[in-house]
Amino acid sequence: MTTKFLDTMPYYPAMLEIIAPGISTTIQDLPGRYKGLGIPRGGSADPLAHKLANFLVGNDPNTETLEMTMTGAKVLFHADTVVAVTGAEVPITVDKKPAEMWKTLCIKAGSVLNIASAVRRLLTVRIWSCTHVSRKKPE
Repeated sequence: MTTKFLDTMPYYPAMLEIIAPGISTTIQDLPGRYKGLGIPRGGSADPLAHKLANFLVGNDPNTETLEMTMTGAKVLFHADTVVAVTGAEVPITVDKKPAEMWKTLCIKAGSVLNIASAVRRLLTVRIWSCTHVSRKKPE
């Protein structure tokens, strides 16, 4: 016996999809890994930009970010999302329309964020409605 009950429920993935990752896009946090056993400490190369990106979206300052080196990335959002892009100044677009760095950006589901090439920049995200953007977590 099988059921089709779940087929009647809409599915909305709360995620993003990296369409083009660039040469070196990594997940970084602060303060980074514990060092030892021949493994360097790691962590974000630009701690100030990392913390400010997280502040702009209402995350804890040490929350992971996507750190891009040399080439940018193209990201498709499957849910309404709050993001911030910080670091080296580069052109960024949302659905091919210019957007600003160092600001809180409300990205709608189905939108594509394109980050141009530069030495280093950070993308941080928080999956929740733009109506909840504040410096504290939503209730």
